[in-house]
Amino acid sequence: MAQGEHIIPIPGTQHEEFAFENAQAAEIVLSAKILQKLDYLINPNRVKGLRYSEEILATMET
Repeated sequence: MAQGEHIIPIPGTQHEEFAFENAQAAEIVLSAKILQKLDYLINPNRVKGLRYSEEILATMET
């Protein structure tokens, strides 16, 4: 939510208790330093590869 109004988080869950936990996350405020560190770690230039391993992909229906 710190990324601006153009970014909308869509959490998913199968359990009601986790839905409440996800909603509470909207109250968390991250410092600029933490946001900068996250931007460094999680970005298209650093994160590469398949979402799932070849072994997992082989078990999934397409």
